[in-house]
Amino acid sequence: MTLPVETIFGQPSWRLEGDLVSAHLTCQGGQLAPVTFRDEDGEGVRSPYYINPWHHETLEPGKGDNDAEVLHALRGDFFCLPFGEGPLQGHEVPLHGESSTRAWEALNPERSEGAQCYRFRQSSAVPGAQIIKALSFKDGHRAIYQEHTITGFDDEVPLGHHAILPGFDEDPWHITTSSLVELGVMPGDDLPPPGERHALKKGAFSSSLSQLPLADGSFGDGRSFPARDGHTDIIALFHQGPLAWTCAARRGELWFSIKDARLLPSTVFWMENRGRDVSPWNGRNCCIGIEDTCGHFASGLPTSAQPNSLSEKGIPTAMKLSPTTSTRIRSIQGCLAKSEDFGPVMDLKQVSEDRWAWIDESHRVLEFQLSAQWVLDGAGSPQQP
Repeated sequence: MTLPVETIFGQPSWRLEGDLVSAHLTCQGGQLAPVTFRDEDGEGVRSPYYINPWHHETLEPGKGDNDAEVLHALRGDFFCLPFGEGPLQGHEVPLHGESSTRAWEALNPERSEGAQCYRFRQSSAVPGAQIIKALSFKDGHRAIYQEHTITGFDDEVPLGHHAILPGFDEDPWHITTSSLVELGVMPGDDLPPPGERHALKKGAFSSSLSQLPLADGSFGDGRSFPARDGHTDIIALFHQGPLAWTCAARRGELWFSIKDARLLPSTVFWMENRGRDVSPWNGRNCCIGIEDTCGHFASGLPTSAQPNSLSEKGIPTAMKLSPTTSTRIRSIQGCLAKSEDFGPVMDLKQVSEDRWAWIDESHRVLEFQLSAQWVLDGAGSPQQP
């Protein structure tokens, strides 16, 4: 069966359909957006993911950051191998890897056990290496179950997901996460690159998202975005596990990401609030990346695979890939309708086998269908949720 392709926001994309979720996946880079999540009655529709503001423009080669291939489609969520820059096993690869920039091949979709599954394959420049991307939509679930099966690589590599939410409208995201070990601000030179401004204190650590160390010695709140207008900053949150989550809520909707913190111990927040002036950013871009990863912030290779400031604390920053065994990385992302009085999420509780509930700070309950345990079974054979 050939999947239909249509051009969406400047990118040829496959259209994927589930019971309550519709999505587009770019043929180049496998970037996932737009995605719409529907209520069971068909009335409510939410489309939470970011689309870059230059999608209709022709980017001039050699100008600013225009040559970064990942930016051409930049949207939604995508899988990064490596997360950051390479090289990978002696091969030069683009920022965030071939997996987020190069062509994917659609395989035959499958329908079984109340779920629609779409699979895609990408062969690497590394001989004999490939990634299989599986996106499953379970009936009655307002979520996307993603699995990436990695084979043929022989290296220690930072990797992970790169979900992005928009910050363009006036309704800010309120962000909460499961329990943290701590969080840190990405280290680096005191002076940022030309045309870029940072607000946070480089290399500082904190125990709370509400206490982000600022460069001027004060503290900022990382629980709300947009914030710190005119700046771009990167932090990493280090979760207790094994099941870890991040929620971003605004008026009428609650987006969430669920991961296995044993495999993806970090969640990188890329807070880009009009803090980059070079092309294609041009001081106009506003988005937040909520990126479940194993890596040293966004440093890429070789830093993540060498002893570093995080590995010294016992936080894994690279995953050992074997040419003889498969590595499977699972992620669940979804979006629900919420009432105006449902406050910041404080906990995730299991109600029954396939029903879970978000609990807010006032102990209100938002119950929904979810197979959260599936994300922890990534070491087994590939299977649908």
